[in-house]
Amino acid sequence: MNITLEGSPTGEALTLNPIHSNLFCEGSDQGSIELNISGGTPTYSCIWNNGAVSQAQYNLQAGTYSVTVTDSNNCTKAASIHIIQQHPLNQHLLLADCDCCGYCELRDNGVTFIYQGFDYIIHVKDVQDNQDVGEIEACIEIKETEEDFIGHKLLRRHWEVNTSEAQSIVRLYFSNEEIESLIKESNYSELNEDFISNLSVIKFIGKKNENLSYETIEISAIKSLHQFGNTDVMYVEIPHHGVQNKRIGYALSIKPLRIINLETQVPEAINELEMANYSLKTNPVEYEIEILGSNPDETINGKSYIVDQTGEEMYSELLLDQALHRKRINVSNLSPGVYFYVIWSFHTSEKRVMKFIKI
Repeated sequence: MNITLEGSPTGEALTLNPIHSNLFCEGSDQGSIELNISGGTPTYSCIWNNGAVSQAQYNLQAGTYSVTVTDSNNCTKAASIHIIQQHPLNQHLLLADCDCCGYCELRDNGVTFIYQGFDYIIHVKDVQDNQDVGEIEACIEIKETEEDFIGHKLLRRHWEVNTSEAQSIVRLYFSNEEIESLIKESNYSELNEDFISNLSVIKFIGKKNENLSYETIEISAIKSLHQFGNTDVMYVEIPHHGVQNKRIGYALSIKPLRIINLETQVPEAINELEMANYSLKTNPVEYEIEILGSNPDETINGKSYIVDQTGEEMYSELLLDQALHRKRINVSNLSPGVYFYVIWSFHTSEKRVMKFIKI
């Protein structure tokens, strides 16, 4: 007696392993699904819920795609695949940490992250104004150290965002480690209101086909920093619009605190002089010093002057029978630091010295 058993010539059950790619740009059709089919009895046929019959599908929008695969012995295997809009907080994606670029197209009132591979760079929202931002190119460049620029310290991470002139809102992301380094390099003690209130974003506008040439610079104050979910990433949010045939760059910046040595000694040129019957109304000062005298009617024939810590004269004035009580001297042009105001009486050869701090 002969018995024939029909089954899989491979000796394995029909299996189906879908590989898919989600959407990186909002509202796009960049999704794809490819089916790895094995076992059963070739050949295989595929029927999808959208009417397709191929083993792979491309240019898919977000949604659920179901497929049934049948082999030559009518054995079947079914699967459902979900194509979703990528979001860093949902897919545990990482902040890009090397120089890279990403590209997307954005419609009016749309919102999207921009990625390089599975690493995200920035987030862009198209402001609803009946204009599409359209194509977006976003890049980051990460410097080895913080740079100095027009009196500011710049965060190591810099951005370039090139779009049409339609209005949008951009979120610039950076790591806690990067902001902590900026805090240290700009002489602040911690991430506090004082530090945040002095932050700004510098916008660089340069020629289209060259490295940013800084033809135009705009500086915008930052009101707050935001934590990105429960991650170690922060961001600032700024308005953005492109400029035709120009490149747009951004850098987070802050003016460093000046370190003032309060133990500074009187320069040698005046180190034997003593304080007499004059004082300063306020100290430290920002814009001016005001002299107070214990004898308001006293007049001086001589000279008054200001010297810095090295003894260099920064200001001088001849005094001809002049009363100094309530006299004000503008010091707004002095750099922050320690200075000495000296009153020299020609009649008595006496010099009177007052130390003050300019902030």
